[in-house]
Amino acid sequence: MSGEDFLKFNKNGELRFSSFKEIKEDDLKGFDEKAKKLFSVFAGDDKILQAIEAQSLWNALMSVAKEYESGKGDFFDGKEIQLFSKKYINEEIDVNTFEQLINYIFGSKNKSTDTTIQKTELKKYISDNGSEIEDVITYDSEDKPIKLLRKENGKEISTTDFNYIAETDEIFAHVELVTKNSDGSTVVTTALEADANGQVASDKLIDRTTTDNAGNIINVYSENGYIVEKKQKADGKNVLTIYKGSGIEAYDNNSAHRVFQQTISKNGKVNEVKYDAKGNTKTVVQNGESLNIIAQKFGINLGKLKEINPRLVKKTLQVGEDILIPGEFNADSYPIRTRKTKEGAIQSYNNFAVKQSIKRIYASNISQKQLNKNYANMYDLAKDLLAEQGNTNLTKAQINDYANELIILNKGAKLTKGSKFKYTSGRADEKTIHTLSEAGFSPNKKNQIFYAKFNSLDQYQKNNVLNVVKYCKSKNITDPNKIKATIMQVYPEINMFDSGKIINTTAKGQFDTRSPFQKLQSKQIPVEMFITDILKLDLNSGVGKQVYSRLVQLPQSELDKISADDFLGLENPTFNQIADRFGLVNIRTENELKILQNSPKYKQQSFRQAAAENVALAYDNAIEVIKNYQGNQGWLNVGF
Repeated sequence: MSGEDFLKFNKNGELRFSSFKEIKEDDLKGFDEKAKKLFSVFAGDDKILQAIEAQSLWNALMSVAKEYESGKGDFFDGKEIQLFSKKYINEEIDVNTFEQLINYIFGSKNKSTDTTIQKTELKKYISDNGSEIEDVITYDSEDKPIKLLRKENGKEISTTDFNYIAETDEIFAHVELVTKNSDGSTVVTTALEADANGQVASDKLIDRTTTDNAGNIINVYSENGYIVEKKQKADGKNVLTIYKGSGIEAYDNNSAHRVFQQTISKNGKVNEVKYDAKGNTKTVVQNGESLNIIAQKFGINLGKLKEINPRLVKKTLQVGEDILIPGEFNADSYPIRTRKTKEGAIQSYNNFAVKQSIKRIYASNISQKQLNKNYANMYDLAKDLLAEQGNTNLTKAQINDYANELIILNKGAKLTKGSKFKYTSGRADEKTIHTLSEAGFSPNKKNQIFYAKFNSLDQYQKNNVLNVVKYCKSKNITDPNKIKATIMQVYPEINMFDSGKIINTTAKGQFDTRSPFQKLQSKQIPVEMFITDILKLDLNSGVGKQVYSRLVQLPQSELDKISADDFLGLENPTFNQIADRFGLVNIRTENELKILQNSPKYKQQSFRQAAAENVALAYDNAIEVIKNYQGNQGWLNVGF
């Protein structure tokens, strides 16, 4: 049986699902188990193939038979048969058996007794775009349209088949229109009624599914006063769009406005957006945005943005505040998918505000005071503290920022009289902080001491520091320690290193034999530079950290006894090698000293040192004897 013959069931009116006579499994006498198994897949649990189930089987056959329309080839060739049977019963069925089963179901038993086509009608009209449209409508004996052939300017553009489904206990009677367009797309419209031109009134539409030549599937239906559009795109993305109104005409002419859209990408990423049903997109203000910035992000006209948001024109935008965007932006478009929800935007701002408060704290001096009265909230306390520091005419935002700093510094503290509160003061201005941050001194825990030192300087010294920082930037000096060293080289009285302690290049104290001029010319280096430049150690290395922690604990008077020159030439030194060179200045702990003194190496060194000291003493005594001999004119004074 050829595909062309097979199609005659529908095309010539021989098969009418509205008059389909049900078939029971018991009727399949003479068919093998595979045939019955295939029959039961579509017949269901009651093992009775009714009209709606027969149509499902028909549609399944049509989807597999790729060559139906051309009428070429034999549908009952093994390839298509096995493809169909493997899909539904996972077994291969005999070709002849399959042909007999299909002929039995859709054969003479279910042919309409009246196959006469009543008439064909030709309609011509001019479309809205000026094209000449010609419709050829074919009617059955009951005067129902069964086929529509449409031409535009003499060229065939579509064919529509009308399939009428009879009412059952489970479904209403309805009509299914299958339209195949010249561009390769297929439109299946299910409706309660349709006119001869294939038009369906809004209140009669059940749904409509369009499959284009790229494999995209678009399903449209009306529900509860809204038009629902579901797209299954060939790239794996799903798009759900809901429009205001139930009229399919508004949807078709693109005058229906959206109220919601959701996109789900192939990898499961979900994006959602709402609309105002008037052609505008709903969103919320993000951190740091102004109307001008929002217009730039969306590529829209600023004037139009202001026009639809009149209440926002003369005020400062608040993070999380509702705002309309002209136009209907897709949920997965860049300016929408990169935005946060109201809750997310507010949370992001709060996180940002906390980070900014922490930065301000690190860039400030921290003091403590005792409250002299009770406070109802942190805002009132912040306002009083700022006033005490001479800050007046402050905005609410500035007071709130300071209140946030107090909250961070005083977690869990009570706002009652007598309570001790930490607060910030003496902070550098924003421009200065920006300049220092560019040089690697961002306000953070690591640079807290740097800012404390900077804030303690007078304005003249602060300007000197900033000038050196700018100079280093011009010379591409980016290492913070080198910048600090440069500051000290230019202005020796300004030590911005954390330790604040120095080591001389020549020893001082009780053994210092330098002249006043030499002392004046002596170079002083910070402890940090001593470790990195003289000992050649990384401050973050194990030995570097150990040496640094010991030196910063020493009083400056002890460090004055050390000469950096005595440590030159050390290569990859151990802590003990460094400690040994400190001589009278001890940087070891008591426990480290005990371990060292009990080591064989130390005992051997002590023995050698004692022996050397005895030799030196004997030498000194010999010299003294010689001097006495010379002083007594040849008589040795040996103590007798």
